[in-house]
Amino acid sequence: THLFHPVVLNEVLEDHEDFELLYEACLQSVNTLSTNLELAQHQITNAEEFNMMKLDTARNRLLTAEIIFSLVSMCASLGSLVASLFGMNLTNHLEDSSTAFGQVTAATAISTVSLAALVCIVVSRQGTLGVSRS
Repeated sequence: THLFHPVVLNEVLEDHEDFELLYEACLQSVNTLSTNLELAQHQITNAEEFNMMKLDTARNRLLTAEIIFSLVSMCASLGSLVASLFGMNLTNHLEDSSTAFGQVTAATAISTVSLAALVCIVVSRQGTLGVSRS
């Protein structure tokens, strides 16, 4: 048994073109919205990737600065190694010389600065720090 019998007028059945036009217009609006949402999603993804690249660049710069500071502190520690060896109360027969302190200090300072310059030149030529001069 059927509980509901809709009454459909012949005019409605014959005038279906208006409904088709409305349906197609709605379908086109839905497709446009879907395309706009996909475009927005791609733009968000691109913005995320761009920001991640900017953060990677900043992190690489910080790592570069850390490497430079490490190299400088390594050169300074080598100079302090020489100073600590001569600062011990050991007999090394340089105590009697009046120019030994100046010679050791000058040799240590020159070798420390030379080593730092050599390391900077080698690293710069290899492009490890991203500041290639050649």
